[in-house]
Amino acid sequence: MLVKTRYLIEGCILSKEIRGLSNRPIMYEKTILTRQLIEALQAFLITEVSVEKTLIDGKRFLPKEVWIQNGMKRKSHRVLRIFILSQYKHINDYLKIGKLAVKSRWP
Repeated sequence: MLVKTRYLIEGCILSKEIRGLSNRPIMYEKTILTRQLIEALQAFLITEVSVEKTLIDGKRFLPKEVWIQNGMKRKSHRVLRIFILSQYKHINDYLKIGKLAVKSRWP
């Protein structure tokens, strides 16, 4: 999952290699992040990295924001669920309007 570097914590595991502007690797895949490595990422102005969903101790990593591949961010599962439900309501309203329009055209 793609995470902003400001939300990283010690024990995160990189799931992709991080390359600098010179295209040389700064950190390799499967690197376990420490406080010093997180500070190094921020010093290199790396804004987001791809990390695994579990920490080195086996606990699930739940950052405040997760970036989805198309660039949208999601803050939590609850916010995403509310968004989906609100979109469902709009689609449902649209379908109801369409049914009413069809009924009014055909006796």
